[in-house]
Amino acid sequence: MPATIETYEKFPRGIAEPRLKEEQRLRLKAGAITSTYRGAERTGWTLTTVWNVIGEQ
Repeated sequence: MPATIETYEKFPRGIAEPRLKEEQRLRLKAGAITSTYRGAERTGWTLTTVWNVIGEQ
């Protein structure tokens, strides 16, 4: 089993990019390895975060 897992979160259109940057910052602060987003305010966003799986190698 991999020692990491990716999560994908969808944010609806109309959310401004600074909000996504804050969500990204919070996930990194919570211990995520990486967190990236893509999309646009007019179409919606996807936030992809990579986490360590505790206890796996």
